[in-house]
Amino acid sequence: MTPAMQTKSHENLTESDLPALAREYAPLWLRPGIIVALHGDLGAGKTAFVRAFIREVCSASDMAVPSPTFTLVQEYALPEITIYHYDLYRMADASELMELNWQQACAEGLVFVEWPERAAGNLPPHFNFYITDGDSDNARRITVEFPQ
Repeated sequence: MTPAMQTKSHENLTESDLPALAREYAPLWLRPGIIVALHGDLGAGKTAFVRAFIREVCSASDMAVPSPTFTLVQEYALPEITIYHYDLYRMADASELMELNWQQACAEGLVFVEWPERAAGNLPPHFNFYITDGDSDNARRITVEFPQ
């Protein structure tokens, strides 16, 4: 992180706080070419946040939003933009991104990517979204770094 990089932290959030967090970032992120790199341990809540974000922007709290762990990518076509949710955990090599519509998604959609380090040098300028443990068992700290 460079000293000039803008960050915003959210303390002691639970899963029930994620829809409000999604509403906060939706106006900033619902634009073509926005990439959000999600960082956190297994089970930290990366998929839970993306699920809450998609349900919130689609105004569908009971919408099925599956994890892309096995498919590697899930697409959600909204009238104004397509949201791509990538999970690169099982990807063996960054060259596999070309088979997953990566370049087009990054240029034309909103891209959420879990395990972004597996994209190697294929990650354009992006927001970093860090999820770490909070002050209690079910609480998380979320820090968002804005691209320069």
